[in-house]
Amino acid sequence: MRFGIEAGRTTEESEMVKLNPHIMKKGGKAEFVVLTMTYAEYEQMVEALEEAEDVRAIRAARRANAGKTGISIDQYRRKMSA
Repeated sequence: MRFGIEAGRTTEESEMVKLNPHIMKKGGKAEFVVLTMTYAEYEQMVEALEEAEDVRAIRAARRANAGKTGISIDQYRRKMSA
């Protein structure tokens, strides 16, 4: 199984990080998952998850502000310096 980001979406086809899940059971039920990967792969996975979270937040903000009038960066700077 592979994990990655592609255009703001997770994808199994990405070559970013290869996951090697090892399912550990307790009482016959899946309880834990251990992912065997290098530290560099772990860092890539964390970065991809953070990027996906950022993309979701941006999309949610855009939906929440759809149709609302914004202000220019100059107007914002003037407002913040006042």
